[in-house]
Amino acid sequence: MSNGWGVHSPNMNEAPGNPVQLIVAAPAAAMGALHQAFAGDARFQIIATATSEDDLAAKLHLGPEALMLDATVFQGPDTMANMLAGFQGVAYVVLPDGVPMEAVEAVQNIPSVKQVVFYSQANFPLMAGQLYDAVIAIRKVAISAHGGNPAFAMFQRSAVRMAGFRAISVWNPKGGVGKSTVAIALAMEAANRNLPTLLAGLGGPDPNPLILGLKSEPNFNNWRMNPTPEGLKTSIQKLDILDVLAGFPDPVSLQSYAAETGVNEPESLVGFMHAATLAGYAVVVLDVSAQELAPMAIAASNTLILVSSPNMDGVLGTIEGVRVVNDVLAGQHSIGKGAMHLVVNRYRNATYTPKEVLQMGMNMRQDFPPLLAAIPDDPAIEEAINNRRPAYQYSEPLRQAVQRMGDALFAPMPTRSQERQQATGRKKRVINLGFMRLRI
Repeated sequence: MSNGWGVHSPNMNEAPGNPVQLIVAAPAAAMGALHQAFAGDARFQIIATATSEDDLAAKLHLGPEALMLDATVFQGPDTMANMLAGFQGVAYVVLPDGVPMEAVEAVQNIPSVKQVVFYSQANFPLMAGQLYDAVIAIRKVAISAHGGNPAFAMFQRSAVRMAGFRAISVWNPKGGVGKSTVAIALAMEAANRNLPTLLAGLGGPDPNPLILGLKSEPNFNNWRMNPTPEGLKTSIQKLDILDVLAGFPDPVSLQSYAAETGVNEPESLVGFMHAATLAGYAVVVLDVSAQELAPMAIAASNTLILVSSPNMDGVLGTIEGVRVVNDVLAGQHSIGKGAMHLVVNRYRNATYTPKEVLQMGMNMRQDFPPLLAAIPDDPAIEEAINNRRPAYQYSEPLRQAVQRMGDALFAPMPTRSQERQQATGRKKRVINLGFMRLRI
């Protein structure tokens, strides 16, 4: 269903099929098994992980539909009961072997807890299926209670998706469409909204350090040697409030990584996202420049942005990207129907309009993604890139488009400039001097 701008809304009748919004909570040492059991299951979207009782308490405001809990996160069954007293979703709990029966019964008596198992008896694939079915049953009851209107369930879930952890791949099989420009701008927009954000380049050689004025080392190879949250923290570079992980320094190291890394190994991109959540990031943007890494990046993400140029090559490339995601890689990722988006980049009078790009794509594939944003061909973008500066800071049309993307993808949060305005009561004025921008 589309409005007059050609932007499509989700089909409300598909509400029960959206991925279940899940928080996984376990001590850091035990997080891997629980996280891996659900991260690769397309039925679930892990919106956050928590490694302590306080950490979980701080993240329950995200409104998950389900919790997968290692009971040792809590001090005991009483503190678990107190925290889950108002939780309206479904909780599954895994207990260490040897817990006394009275403690097991105390956990079972918590209303939201639907199943309790010991680690030695845990069958995670079976539990995942049961957890999914339990959430879908609750969704159907909610729809029935509101006159059979699926829009109610979609409304509830849309707010949750925007608030949760975002693992975003920016990709297109077609080169030269502006993936890096969009990825950098989106990451800077997320950081400007006070969301802890990590931009990771997946190219070899990765152009982002050159564009952003950063060093080529440390880079992804450094994290690969120590694929942990601590290893990630020592591998990043700072660009103001944005954290950046440079990609591969050359094609040889990229090819080595692509050939030698399994999808579920600690140094894989799934493992990378796991490390990023434990390191405290709310948004991770992958600039997927290397086609060899696209399947691994898609498997690690819960959101996909396909950047298309406004011409026939761009449309065909985007259609191929949709085919790869929905046909070739079906069942191997957690990107739901409402989490794949189209961005038309650098349109002008001589090209297709964004609406024409969207219509052509939909004529060829019914699952062609909705239009998230359109970026006009602003000369300031190319000028900034040629001068090794992030175009987000120099192109007002790009920044406005990315702000609209941020409004759709992220929970509303005041930007740093908005916070300053609220504190002073004055709106900042921007003067563009060409080589620099002044905010006064």
